Order: sequence, then C-alpha cells, then structure tokens
Amino acid sequence: LFVIFFPQLIAGPIVHHSKMIPQFNDKKFGSLKFNNISIGLTVFTLGLFKKVFLADNLAIYANPAFDAAEVGFGMTFFDAWGGALAYTLQLYFDFSGYSDMAIGIGLMFGIAIPINFLSPFKAKNISEFWRLWHISLSRFIRDYLYYPISLSLTRFSYSVNLNPIGVFFLSIILPTMISFFLVGLWHGAGWQFIIFGLIHGSYIVIHNFWLKIKEYLFKNDNRSNFFTDLLSQLLTFISVIFSFVFFRSSSLDTAINYVNSMIDFKAIDLSDIFEITTFGTMPFTGVYLLAFSIFIVILLPNVHEFIIKNNYTFRKNYNEITLNDKLSIKKITWKPSFFWGVFISIILTLSIMSVSGTNEFLYFQF
Repeated sequence: LFVIFFPQLIAGPIVHHSKMIPQFNDKKFGSLKFNNISIGLTVFTLGLFKKVFLADNLAIYANPAFDAAEVGFGMTFFDAWGGALAYTLQLYFDFSGYSDMAIGIGLMFGIAIPINFLSPFKAKNISEFWRLWHISLSRFIRDYLYYPISLSLTRFSYSVNLNPIGVFFLSIILPTMISFFLVGLWHGAGWQFIIFGLIHGSYIVIHNFWLKIKEYLFKNDNRSNFFTDLLSQLLTFISVIFSFVFFRSSSLDTAINYVNSMIDFKAIDLSDIFEITTFGTMPFTGVYLLAFSIFIVILLPNVHEFIIKNNYTFRKNYNEITLNDKLSIKKITWKPSFFWGVFISIILTLSIMSVSGTNEFLYFQF
C-alpha cells in the first residue's frame, strides 16, 4: 500500500515509510470523515487553482523568452528578467500546486502526506529557502547525502589534525558541493542542471562564510529590522531567479544567451515593460499577473498556515517549521463554513472548466 499510494507517486512529495505505515496501521484509517473530506478538497482545489490559473498563464510569458534565447535572439533587459521571474513563479505554482493536490487527495483518505512547500520566497537566506522549497527532496538529500558525507569527512579532518580552514572545507564546503551537484544531476543529465546545482551549492557556501564573518564582526548579535529583512529577502529571491535560468534552459548555450541578456544593462528601456508583445497591460496579463503572483507568494499565508495547521488532527506527522514572516496576512484563516464552501466550490468549478487546456506538470519531465 505504501508503494502504490497514488497521490504522491509521480513527482512527490517524497514520503518516508516511517511517516506512512503508522497511519495505515491506525484503527481509524479507512473511516469516512467529513473533516478529512472538507479539508482535503479545499487543499486540492487551491492546488488546482495554482496550476490552471497561475502557472499555465505565467507560462505564456516565460516560454517565449526562453525560446528566443534558444535560437540566439537578443532580448531587452526587462524581457529577460521578466521571463525569468515568470518562469520562477510558474515553477513554484506548478509544483506547489501539484503537491497541494497530492496532499489534498491524501487528506481525503485520512492520510497526512508531508508538506512540500512553506512559502519559500519569504526566505531571508538561501539556506532557509532550501528548508522551505521542495522540503521532501531537501530532507532526503540532507539525511542520505549531506549528513553521511559531512560526518565522515569531519571525522577524517579531526583525525589528521587539520586547521580550522581545512575542517571547514571538508565538513561543510565539500559535502555541500557534492550534494548539490547530485541535486542538479538528479533533475537531468545536462550541464545546465549540473550548473544549477553547483550555483546553489555555491550560494550555501557563501552563506556559511557570511555566518562566520557575521559571528566574528557582530559577536552573535542577531538583531534585525524590517529593512535588513526585506533586503535579505529580496537578495535571496533575485539569486533564486537567476539560478532558475539554468534550470529552465534547454541547453547550456541557451542559458548563457539568456544570462547575457539579463546582464546587458545597455539594453534597458523602461518603455519595453509595457509593450503588448512582451508584458501587456491588459487585466490579468503581463505585469499585472506577475504583481498578483508576487503578492500571493510574499504576503499571503501558505496552505499549511491557512488551512492545515489549525484544523487537522495529524499535525504530528508534519515537520513543523515556524516562519518569522511579519509580512504574512495571518488573520485569514479557514474553517468549515457555508462561506468557504461556496467560495471553494466556485474556484473548483472554474478550475475544472479550465483543465482541458492545461499543460503537463513541469516536474513530470524529471
């Protein structure tokens, strides 16, 4: 039953048997409960909405940009960054929507599948981003690659009495780069995927260096304010957008062409942002769609905060992560009610009507 449990078979969330078998053995498993159905259907509906209304519409603006880079066509600065931003948001809504749909179906059966995304674009550093993005893969890589490699190399470094720099290299830098190299290779046997992994490995290494420098300069003074948090969040977000250019590109040459357009500051023209051919200003297209998507990922609570956290009895099966997201609109909460029933029914109906033109889930290609 664990092997064939269909909601999470194709692309995750990656589930460990220790989280599932106790639920199958629970005497309550298999009993039909209104609470399970209502919560599961709500989570599923929001996931479907993410896919058909957000991800697929964002693809309209992401695909032409990468198609242009593939044939060597030069883009303006805003075209390139707009396309990269559109793809980053498309991938998030596509994959988190898929994960929500899997989690929702699981909940309807009374099975708690681990949360796979927890507002990753609210992260204030790259390490936090990977704790919140594709959580099940990050946990798998951490437990089965990073920890064993780091532990063995740390023991070796102390056995040969290496200096602190050598210990830092063997215990943190090398395991991090190996792990993220394999993360990239896991997604595809192409240089663009490998470089994507190595970029994020480098990000993690730089972040660890900064922590050491920060500890030395500020003596563990961890105080922060709104502006430093906002700057950290923005820097992390931009770094992630840049890295996903390699993830999306069909080849390394395409990625290089795309990056050249992103750093071509001579091609900056503010009027390009509002051209109908790139990011049109008609409602729910172009700039408006990007703004609406950013509003959702930055300001609104995630599905875990919004629905599951305060409603579901299987909380112990989730890997709880508390977020210091002051910008989140936490007053919005979901409870089974007539209002939410009508609202979710409308969204579900509209989403189902749009399914006929839906693209394949992005993560099915990996």
